[in-house]
Amino acid sequence: MKIKYLNRIILLSLVCIATFTSCKKNTTEEPAIPFPITVYPTSSTAKFAMKMFVGGVEITDPGKITKFVANMPANLSTTDLVSKFPASYTFTNKDSIKFSANNNFFVTKTNDRYVVTYLTTSTTNPVNPLFDYEKFFAFQTKSTPAVSGFNITRQFAAYGDYSNFKISVVNYKYRKPSTYNLTAYGLTTNEFIPSTVSTMLANDTLAVQEFFINYK
Repeated sequence: MKIKYLNRIILLSLVCIATFTSCKKNTTEEPAIPFPITVYPTSSTAKFAMKMFVGGVEITDPGKITKFVANMPANLSTTDLVSKFPASYTFTNKDSIKFSANNNFFVTKTNDRYVVTYLTTSTTNPVNPLFDYEKFFAFQTKSTPAVSGFNITRQFAAYGDYSNFKISVVNYKYRKPSTYNLTAYGLTTNEFIPSTVSTMLANDTLAVQEFFINYK
């Protein structure tokens, strides 16, 4: 009888050992990610085709859109956006990035969206209160007087992670004839907010297209 119970105990022990060994073999540790990781621009993707608005109303006639944007400066061409945004970014961990070319560079993250804030200086004020074209964008340039000019704060949005990182870029032309017939062109890191076109006056004209710069 003792031998019978002993055999059962030995058999149960062997089953437990086999189960533990099996579980151990099936448990794989996540490989360590070799931070820091630097990503570089590789391609661009259009988020939408060029849009045009007059007085807050969208114009869909391709001929009118082409005519309005035809004389935009060559340096605003979107055929090779990667060369225009050559900066690399370094992930110090999965939630933090830095831009080596600018020490005054701060990042906050919500879910998969980064908001990048960077500080610069200028001898002239880039903010023109008479020409508020940045009202169409998610981020507006801010300036404060300094001893030798102005302290400038700019922001832009980025998405993804170290394996699939992308930055939003806006190409735009804005004409405001009601205020000294002003016209602004730009290719900038920002995001277009469609609802803001409701603030346009009757003859104001805006053409805008948004892209992602993709980094690997």
